[in-house]
Amino acid sequence: AATMYAQSVHNRAIVEKGSGDSASCVSCHGAHDIKDWRDLSSPVNPGKLAATCGNCHPEVLAGYKDSVHGTAVVRGVPDAPVCKDCHGTHRILAVKDVAFGPASSCTSCHAAEKLGLRYGVSTDKVEGYEQSFHGLSARLGDRTVAACASCHGSHAIFPSSDPRSKINPANIPATCGKCHPGASENFAKGNVHAGPGGEGSFSKEWVERI
Repeated sequence: AATMYAQSVHNRAIVEKGSGDSASCVSCHGAHDIKDWRDLSSPVNPGKLAATCGNCHPEVLAGYKDSVHGTAVVRGVPDAPVCKDCHGTHRILAVKDVAFGPASSCTSCHAAEKLGLRYGVSTDKVEGYEQSFHGLSARLGDRTVAACASCHGSHAIFPSSDPRSKINPANIPATCGKCHPGASENFAKGNVHAGPGGEGSFSKEWVERI
């Protein structure tokens, strides 16, 4: 754990930048009343971890707690992701590494067939992204192309039917417009992952094949 923490963004902020506000061991685990992470009263228990991280990242907590993931944690869903599942435990990753690195992985859950069947979540979206322009470009090492969080959000993630969702049809022009200035409502009509789906899917599928 100590070796992993030494490589984290928290420790680098202390060592390289002299930050006195960055998280150390006691920030998460406590000083004297340290408990095993499986203890429900532990500040690093999955049910309490978001609130613990939120002590330093309140704006992140505000978005996460109402999200599909945050509300699932409150309901007691055992597989619902908390901070550590995306950012790591001790070797906390930088944002750019969370977006594309192996520990990032939205795909570790959303491509898992067992989890998909358990919660009724389609795993086809991951394969579709990997076959899309964005996914292919990412596999070639492009770190400026859209990853999952670019469209869905990183913490405040909501179903597409929710008006707060970045991928709600009404919000897609603004979401896509961050990278594609002038994006129109047509961006909401196709399946942006790849393959059939959305208006004009037949033509789009052939364009992808070509």
